[in-house]
Amino acid sequence: MIDVRGLRKSFGKNLVLDGVDLQVEQGDVVAVIGPSGSGKSTLLRCLNLLEEPDGGTITINDVTVNPPRYTAKEAHALRQQTAMVFQSYNLFRNKTALQNVTEALVVGKKMPRKEADETGRRLLTRVGLSEDTIQQYPITLSGGQQQRVSIARALAVRPKAILLDEPTSALDPELVNEVLAVIRTLAQEHTTMVIVTHEMAFAAEVADRVVFMDGGSVVEAGPPSQVLAAPRHERTRRFLRELGSGSERPRRPEPPEDDGGERALEIPLG
Repeated sequence: MIDVRGLRKSFGKNLVLDGVDLQVEQGDVVAVIGPSGSGKSTLLRCLNLLEEPDGGTITINDVTVNPPRYTAKEAHALRQQTAMVFQSYNLFRNKTALQNVTEALVVGKKMPRKEADETGRRLLTRVGLSEDTIQQYPITLSGGQQQRVSIARALAVRPKAILLDEPTSALDPELVNEVLAVIRTLAQEHTTMVIVTHEMAFAAEVADRVVFMDGGSVVEAGPPSQVLAAPRHERTRRFLRELGSGSERPRRPEPPEDDGGERALEIPLG
């Protein structure tokens, strides 16, 4: 489903991805772990060209691009293969939960409003939100509810794979499980997912493969029983020890500034 070869990305003189290879089979869940600054989130953002890679090859489903040279048509085709779930939700603040889900269907997919609303309601119910919640605005929702709206929005465009960038890192501890439960159900339904996460127990439970990154490279990859329980590389072992002690736990991101208007989605609607 996903085949990445030699992916490179720099920000100025800072090399963030140094020849990353990643393969994901259809229906598999791949958890990407590693210390802060290892390139995990940049890897996800490069997969649907939210960040423009400097080199390598990205193939998703039957679409291939060869950065840095690709056409707008090729970029559009690649983006249609995936949907992103961000750690900070990225919802339109002046649209209801339902409208956040249906926006991409009406604007991007040209779906009739009635059909889009029916699809949105079905998906929001699927992620455990009530009819009352569906009509509320993000500011009135908990972080866990907002993230479930974000997951429903990703499902709405029927992507070949869902990319989740630390989907629980902005949540209070008591809200984490409700989002993990939704992702767990998607995994049981064989939804292809790549998840950047610091939830090691969750990765061990749902992931088919775990990829450990450090310094912009893949250090180790394999089944959870190997990478998490019996890692072969000392760097992986050290990371897991540090994570267990709490020294590697990411800080919650600062909330975005409220400009009082509509915040643009980072996922293309077309």
